[in-house]
Amino acid sequence: MTADVISIRARRWGKRIAYRIEDEYGTRFRFKRKRSTRPLSMGELIAMIDGATGHLGGDRKGLTSAYRNYNLDGCDAADLVEFVTVTSDFYPEPQAYYGEEAVAWLASFEAERAT
Repeated sequence: MTADVISIRARRWGKRIAYRIEDEYGTRFRFKRKRSTRPLSMGELIAMIDGATGHLGGDRKGLTSAYRNYNLDGCDAADLVEFVTVTSDFYPEPQAYYGEEAVAWLASFEAERAT
């Protein structure tokens, strides 16, 4: 297990909230919704996570399934379901949402492989 961490940071910037995505490698993530006047809704947070690019040496989209797909070589897809976890001290929903997303990713991968 690699235990890499990607975090979404929010910081008050005057009357707005500014967001950034960071990892320990200094990756330049590209994403939308760099600022807001209110905290992100759950849907806006998911859109940020699922739309982020600039990692894994290219323009792979998303911060969850992109990492599972990247690690498919030499790994059983079922072992990658728990490879990526999403947690938050402020949003309780992402952990369950992305747990279900991982199961759907596996089902889609297996269906695609069966055809």
